[in-house]
Amino acid sequence: MKLPPHLLDEIIVALGDVFVGRRYADKVIEFTFKRHRKWGSRDRRIFAESIYECVRWWRWYWYLAGLPDAEHTQPEEITPERLWRVWAAYWIINGRDLPKDETAPQIQPGDILKRAKDGAAPAIRAAIPDWLEERGSRELGAAWPSLRESLNLPADVFMRVNTLKNDRRALRERLGQEGFETEAVENVPSALRLKQRANLFGTASYKDGLFEVQDAASQLIAPFLQPEPGM
Repeated sequence: MKLPPHLLDEIIVALGDVFVGRRYADKVIEFTFKRHRKWGSRDRRIFAESIYECVRWWRWYWYLAGLPDAEHTQPEEITPERLWRVWAAYWIINGRDLPKDETAPQIQPGDILKRAKDGAAPAIRAAIPDWLEERGSRELGAAWPSLRESLNLPADVFMRVNTLKNDRRALRERLGQEGFETEAVENVPSALRLKQRANLFGTASYKDGLFEVQDAASQLIAPFLQPEPGM
């Protein structure tokens, strides 16, 4: 897969915003898309997937890049050069060839693939903190490994309908016209679930403020509290 140099540059900058600047990945992606309105769907998809996957598997890719595990949470140790190495580990482990760039750090794909096969501590392989691994093992015993694995499964994408501008049926129809299939979520009147994962931040519906991406369970909090105007 050929990757435009400008796109890779933006990925590295965005990862720095997340891991050094401590900004939410969703907001970083949204801001980048606003700055690059001419990007096509392919560039948007590659960009968003790169950010989300590096966030999800940060500790694992950091390890595959051959970097000291103790430094993966230290902002002062997360340099652009190291960010490039982490992204390269993600790119290679997913079966892709690195773009040719003489100015980029030299990466040996074989080293990354070897580290992946050599095995790593469970917490590193699952990209979770040591305290969570220790607590899960202590409190859940034999049930912990399967639960640990499930924590890294991609979550469904849910939307919260902006009822000030439309309703759930209207939003489903609008998203359908834009090429996105959704379904209503039972017992959550404001929620729609995307049938196939995709980035929605570039859609006209999102730009028009018709919905926000929000987990279905989170959408139950406000109705439960029953807030009134002026509270």
